Formats: sequence, structure tokens, C-alpha cells
Amino acid sequence: LALALDKKTGEKKWGALTAPEIGYCPPTLIKHGGVEQLLIWTPLELTSLNPADGSVYWAKPLKPNYNMSVTAPRMSGNRLFASGIGRVGAMYELSSEKPEAKTLWKGKAKNAVYTSNSTPVIVDEVIYGVDIDTSQLMAVSMEDGERLWGTTKPTVGEEGSRVRHGTAFVTYHAPSKLFYLWNEVGELIIAELSPEGYKERSVTKILEPTNEAFKRPVVWSAPAFAKKSVLVRNDKELVRVNLAK
Repeated sequence: LALALDKKTGEKKWGALTAPEIGYCPPTLIKHGGVEQLLIWTPLELTSLNPADGSVYWAKPLKPNYNMSVTAPRMSGNRLFASGIGRVGAMYELSSEKPEAKTLWKGKAKNAVYTSNSTPVIVDEVIYGVDIDTSQLMAVSMEDGERLWGTTKPTVGEEGSRVRHGTAFVTYHAPSKLFYLWNEVGELIIAELSPEGYKERSVTKILEPTNEAFKRPVVWSAPAFAKKSVLVRNDKELVRVNLAK
């Protein structure tokens, strides 16, 4: 499942781990406990590997539904959060002395946020992510998983929607302390997010949804940011929008 290749020759350096399916989660490289750690979330467990040889530092069982461990774990300070389909999620504390992790809390039915299409963002001890069951963009406390607020306006375009799998890709711009949200109806939203709530700065319709999910039109392609611009696409076109102003 996990494979390391020589970047110059393509030669296999090591292979590690097994799982029933690939899971989709991108590998994440962190440095903690005095070493670099390669985080791989398989459909079976969240694992930390030695990137030099693929040996396992630590592993924690974390099994999402449908073998779909999609979104990348997020680190803030010495804590690590991962969540996925089926109300599966946990907060871990990483040891500063050695590569090791312990579970601080696990998600329950009415706390935490369970992400699927887009990876959450952590800012100032608050997790901002889109919950797969409610389609809400949520703010969640890192301390215990308490839900501070939630809204479907920036995901599916209307407040109070009851659809599932609503999607918005969340990007934080630290210099301005603003969030850029690219949602499934083709809107780019610039907003302020805080523990107190969601405040829109602007909403710009850029693309029409050209795909379909759960009997509704969607655009589920993640944005890319470069040169003070955002690049977004549907199944018909790729658009670059200048964000300099």
C-alpha cells in the first residue's frame, strides 16, 4: 500500500503496510518526537512510518465506513486530528520525546466533525471542516470535540439544507486571517471563521456544476492557489480568477 521510490531512478526503496483497499488518503510528512514521521491513514488504521525505511513507529485503529479513509490528518502543536465517513474520528497527542501517540478523545454521534471530500483546517485550537452527515461547515473545539456552530450556506448554497455529502474545500490565508471556501455549487466564498460563527465577506459564482452526486448537480474538484489567483475546474472548463485585490 505504501511505497517509496528513488526520485531519480524510480527504483523501489521500500514497501510497507497492507489494507483491503487504498483508502485515498494522501501521505503526510511531519516532524515530531525528534524525527520525521510519514503518516499513512489506511482503511484499517492511522500509522506513523519511518520515511527512511518504512518501519512502523506507531499505529492507531481508525476504520471508516466503505474503506474510505479520504481526508489527510491535521496537526496543530503536539496534537493530531483525523476523521472520516461513519462518524469515525479521533484526536491524538504526539509525544515530544519519541515517535509515539496516545488517544485524547474519540468522536461520538453529536460531537466532532466527520470529513469526507475535503480536509479540515485547524486555526487557534478550532477545527473547521465540512461534516459528511449534515453537509455543514462546522467549528469544533480541539479540546473535546464540542461543536461550536454549523451552517450549510457555504457548502450547498442555502441554509438549512438536509442533503448529505455537501462539500466545500476550506483554505486558510494566514496573512489576512481569512478563509477561502470553494463549494459544490461553483461559488468562491471569502469568509471570516471564528469560534463565534461564520461571516461572509464575498460570494462569487465562477462555475456551473457539471457532475452529479446523490441526484444533485455538483462540482467536487479541489481548487489550486498560485500567483495571487485561484484555479478551479468543472468537467468542461478550467478558470483562473485573480484574487490580488
